[in-house]
Amino acid sequence: MAGNRAGSSVRVQDWPKPFVDLREVLNAIRYLVRGGVGWRMLPKDFPPWQTVCW
Repeated sequence: MAGNRAGSSVRVQDWPKPFVDLREVLNAIRYLVRGGVGWRMLPKDFPPWQTVCW
């Protein structure tokens, strides 16, 4: 790659793993959009509303 020095790129293996499954966060956002409910009214099946409402 042009302009990228050896050792300066960030590899995916170096990233920390998320504490919450990102698919569940996306599902919660879709639930909110479709249902028109408030952030704090998320069912317990989804991650906490504080996590989804980043």
